[in-house]
Order: sequence, then C-alpha cells, then structure tokens
Amino acid sequence: MNNSLSCILTKTCAPLTVNNVTSSGSPKGIKFPSDFAEEVEYYQNSRESSLLSDRLEARIRASMEAIRSTLVNSFRDELATVLAENVNLRSEITRLNSELTLIRSYQHAFFAIRPFVPPGLWENICVQQGLPVSSFDSEYQSPFNPQVSR
Repeated sequence: MNNSLSCILTKTCAPLTVNNVTSSGSPKGIKFPSDFAEEVEYYQNSRESSLLSDRLEARIRASMEAIRSTLVNSFRDELATVLAENVNLRSEITRLNSELTLIRSYQHAFFAIRPFVPPGLWENICVQQGLPVSSFDSEYQSPFNPQVSR
C-alpha cells in the first residue's frame, strides 16, 4: 500500500487529493470517489440509453402500426373501388349483350324481309344505309328465297 502511494506522490507535482487518485492506483480494491463518479456516469448513460432505446422502440412500433393501418385502409378503399367498378362493368356487359341481341334481331328481321322487297328498292335501301348491295345478296340465305344461298 505504501509503495503505490509513494509512487503516485513522486509522479505528481500537485498535492495529493482523493479526486486525483484512480482505481488503478488504489490499494486492494479500495475505491475512491472518482471511481464512483465514472460508475455512476456509466450507469446513468446506460440507463438513459436503455430509456432512450425503449422510447425509440415504442415510437418505432407506433409508427409501424400507423403505417400498417394506413396501408390496410388504403387497400380496403382500393378494393371497394375496384369491386364497385367490377359491378358497374358487369352491368354494362349485360346491357351491351341485351343491346347486341336486340340489334341482331333487327338485323335478322331486316334480312327476313329481303324476299318481299323488289331488287331496286332493296338496292336503294342499302345505298341509303351505306351498305354494300352485293355483299348482302351473296351473304344472305333466306328461307323464303331458295335461290339465294351462302
């Protein structure tokens, strides 16, 4: 004990105080206040670090939850929009199919009267409607007119 103190005294010019001695120079595990200050500072830093880490972790979790809920809500909104569009498109398909059926029935009725219309009048109707006369004559197969065939 005496050797380490005398060694410290010979190496310093300043008067020996308790704050000047560190644990490396302290004999047989005796701790001086400077050692406690370092430990307290380390403990406070680790405690603050732990608190900061816990707070940061909580904020990250809260942010992740906010992001997750925003994404889920956005996907739900988009899905609802797409489903509504799908319903609208299906109803439009149904409407167009009905219209197509009606137009085909008109077309069938139009060609069904072909045998009863004189050729000159038929050509005149086709010209007024912008339809080629020869293509109807060659494409039309009438049950009333056996001479016309496909």
